[in-house]
Amino acid sequence: MKIRQPECPDLSPEEEEEIAGAIHGMPDDMEITGQDYLNYMEEEGIELSEEEMAGAEELFNAIDTDNNGAHSKDELLAAMAMYEEHCM
Repeated sequence: MKIRQPECPDLSPEEEEEIAGAIHGMPDDMEITGQDYLNYMEEEGIELSEEEMAGAEELFNAIDTDNNGAHSKDELLAAMAMYEEHCM
């Protein structure tokens, strides 16, 4: 599946470090589902437009390389490496 290159998020160096630290700190067998992300967004009061939600779903599916409906530590590390390559 070919996806369009998403725009690079405008993250501060501190935010990048925080995200990388969280991923590296995950247990190796932990997986984060789409529902986990939705629950987090609800708890934080984050609302997305239909277009933003479609883009988020497309990105979720692109990162979910084994198509099991969840992101593993390895998948998130690979996504972070792609971010670093294309956005930094």
